[in-house]
Amino acid sequence: MILPIFIWEKYMYATDFEYDGQYLSDYGFMICDPYDSSGVQRYAGGSKITFHKCKTNHGKKYNLGYAQYEECIHVTITIIKNPAVYGKDNMQITNDEYRDLIRWLNRREFLKFQLLGGDEYDGETCYYEASFNIYKLEIYGVLYGLELSVETNAPFGYGQEQICKWTVKDSGKPYILANTSDELGLLYPSLSIEILADGDFTLHNQLSDCTMKIETCKKGETIFVDPENSRIESTMRKNICDAWNCEYFCIENDMNTRMNPITCSLPCKIELRYIPIIKDSIE
Repeated sequence: MILPIFIWEKYMYATDFEYDGQYLSDYGFMICDPYDSSGVQRYAGGSKITFHKCKTNHGKKYNLGYAQYEECIHVTITIIKNPAVYGKDNMQITNDEYRDLIRWLNRREFLKFQLLGGDEYDGETCYYEASFNIYKLEIYGVLYGLELSVETNAPFGYGQEQICKWTVKDSGKPYILANTSDELGLLYPSLSIEILADGDFTLHNQLSDCTMKIETCKKGETIFVDPENSRIESTMRKNICDAWNCEYFCIENDMNTRMNPITCSLPCKIELRYIPIIKDSIE
């Protein structure tokens, strides 16, 4: 039975997705366009911002008080059995297949979600943290599709983790690091620093004018900095916080430049990790 309401010959650019390490295609399903929606389509782009304004000059002008992100990203996706796997005459979703999908997707936590597609789909660098509410799509009481209401925990997505490694031999020579995030402002990366000479260690960003300082470091000591979880640890001492200036290192991104010139005071090996913000909708 071929169903006119589901247009599987007219695929969306994204035909598959990954969620918590599993793929929709592993279940023999695919994303579809549930209706014949040819022509121009309108999608939200970026993150929705609400601007709170104050009236001045008898209402002739409004000054910006503050701005904030209004809501997390939400989108609806329709999935059906892949006719290339099951055949067009075997598209009914069984109760066991339905329960397998519910078990996988309908969970009380936000997990990594990423759309996947063919050569024409360019969104695979962006992922979200999401969960799903699920609705049945039935025709004459027979289940042929599922509508997934994708709920995320942020007004934006995330890019793949950026890992930067470099060795400092000349403490006066800057290392240039790019902040590739779509969001202007500061990001606080995690750090692993192997000290190669005794002394007071400083890590300075000329763009953000940020300096992280740790005193009395020893050759061979490795320092781990995890701003997200408010942790700083050393392989040689338990009281490293007593030697630290309580300032986490950050990288900046403004309208003039993404490039951060970074210098440090001691020879060392540095590994820096951060996840850029990607302001893209799920479409």
